[in-house]
Amino acid sequence: MRNRTRNFICVLLAVVLILPVMSLCSYADDGEITYHSSGIIYNINHFPDDEVYIPNLPVTARQFYSNNSSDSYRFFNTLNSAQKCIYNSVKNTRAGLDASKNVSALGMDPESTAVITVEFNSSRNLPSSSSSELEKNITISVCAALSALLEDYPEYFWLGAFGYNYGSSTSSGTYYLASLTIYMTVAYSGYRNWTTVNSCYEELLNCVSAFEVKGTSRYAKVKSIHDGIIAMAEYDPNYDNANANPYAHEPTGIFFAPHYAVCEGYAEAFKLLCDREGIPCINVVGLGSGGPHKWNYVKMDDGYWYGLDATWDDQSIGTVYDFFLTGSESRDAHFGGYAFNSEQNHVPTGTNFAVDFALTYPVINTVSYSSGLTDVDTDATFNNAKLMMFIQKNAVLGSEFYTVNDHSFYPDDHTVTVNGITTGGSVTVNNNISGLRTYGVVRWGDVDSSNTVDGADYETVLRTAAADNVISDPLQLAAGDLNEDGVIDGFDAVYLDLYINDAIEKY
Repeated sequence: MRNRTRNFICVLLAVVLILPVMSLCSYADDGEITYHSSGIIYNINHFPDDEVYIPNLPVTARQFYSNNSSDSYRFFNTLNSAQKCIYNSVKNTRAGLDASKNVSALGMDPESTAVITVEFNSSRNLPSSSSSELEKNITISVCAALSALLEDYPEYFWLGAFGYNYGSSTSSGTYYLASLTIYMTVAYSGYRNWTTVNSCYEELLNCVSAFEVKGTSRYAKVKSIHDGIIAMAEYDPNYDNANANPYAHEPTGIFFAPHYAVCEGYAEAFKLLCDREGIPCINVVGLGSGGPHKWNYVKMDDGYWYGLDATWDDQSIGTVYDFFLTGSESRDAHFGGYAFNSEQNHVPTGTNFAVDFALTYPVINTVSYSSGLTDVDTDATFNNAKLMMFIQKNAVLGSEFYTVNDHSFYPDDHTVTVNGITTGGSVTVNNNISGLRTYGVVRWGDVDSSNTVDGADYETVLRTAAADNVISDPLQLAAGDLNEDGVIDGFDAVYLDLYINDAIEKY
């Protein structure tokens, strides 16, 4: 077991800038006007320094936003009503892209600043006992809304530097937020101006749309995204120089040449691709081995959330799976054998801004998602919800297994029993992490359980689609349902014909 060394250089961007003074006002109960001219710029904390080192080893509305599903976890839903109004006002202007005009009259640069007026649902927001408490609550609310928005919409990569002015009212000794204007600036993001931001935004959406994700099951897609990002990108070799690669902290760092990124870029790119595929996924902010870090939680088809850290799985020795769909108590294989949620590993804090607010996260499962993958000669996908193991048409199903998600790479760490080598068979896996599980075997396309995928299977699917044949066995039904919509129909016949002739693949 190799020891790990992680180097951290903690850089907190505490940028303070006084904007040209803008006065907003409101009428108090006694007829006096209350003025507020606040111009402090708050900047999101970036984490440029979370490298893992193994010693001695070599769009208007987003088109692919999935978090409207019942499986989703949106940070928006954790906010109070005032925070939701702030969130929506910024979101509806695409985090400033549509609000960067007509600001020169305010003494600001329209090329780098946007003015966003928040539309509230109520005239009495954030009730507070004093003017100082109200201002504190406003700061927390703006930071909460923008923090939630950034994590729900990571394609708003420039979001982070902002200031605000507000108007207040009083009633019976209670202070309320009456109006709020947010000044969004890209001066600190490395993108120079809104023209550059808009160009990068459109290019990012195109890159996300064009990224190839293989497989049909949720597991296969998650693994394809994880492996694809690692294959395409490299941990920023100049991570300790914030000016060397201004895109490293955003998903643009993953998708844009030279494809250098740090943890934020990896995690946010991963979420964007999961969103595109309809896979519930969130970004998680916290500590990694004691230093600032960012990673993901993914909800799988068994109803549980799991941890995933593509940054730390991207190693000089190649892709590892120590932090792939892992449980809170699962231990890594290459970095000291620590549990995923131990203080030596991943500790979620939810803090994006240096204010008294933290995002809340779902609880991840204690054990890893999948009990194992078969021998390298058998390309298989486990579906824990259906307790089925899907294998390809030419896969050789043997008894030599190695596990991945409980991070043990040795066959003698568990037992495997194979009963049948094609559709209708079963595989039982027993290990010290997931326990005993039995999976029904499904060989894609082999609906007649002959251990070959050929014209006979095609005829069976055709007759079943035409209601001239009935398949009652759930494993055989799964083998013939190539588009995985729950029924065998003409579409499956088309897919099977293509699959038999090697025109498409199944995972």
